[in-house]
Amino acid sequence: MCGASTRLIVEESVYDEFVAGLAHLVGQEKMGYWREGDNTKGPVVSQSQLDKILGYIESGKSEGARLVTGGSQIDKPGFFVEPTVFADCHRDMKIVREEIFGPVATV
Repeated sequence: MCGASTRLIVEESVYDEFVAGLAHLVGQEKMGYWREGDNTKGPVVSQSQLDKILGYIESGKSEGARLVTGGSQIDKPGFFVEPTVFADCHRDMKIVREEIFGPVATV
C-alpha cells in the first residue's frame, strides 16, 4: 500500500507558505541506495519507469504547472529522479489526473 501524498489541495490563505515549506522539505531528501548511508529516497524501479516519470514532468511543464523544485534525472548510477513539486495545478492536467508512481507532488 502506498501512502504517498501526490495530489495536495491547499487552502488559498496558506497556499504560498505551504508550497515554500513543501519545497524546503523536499530539498532535504537524500537520494541514494539504502546501504550507502542515511539516504531517504531511492531510485525508481527501472529505466522504463524513469522515462515515464520524466515524461509526466515534461507534461506538467507544457500544460502550465509551475515547477517549484526538482524535475530532472539525477546523474548517478541507477534510475534516480529528483523529488519534484509542481504548483498552480488544476484538475485537467495530466499530472493531476493520472498516477505517476514516482516522486512527484502536485499542489
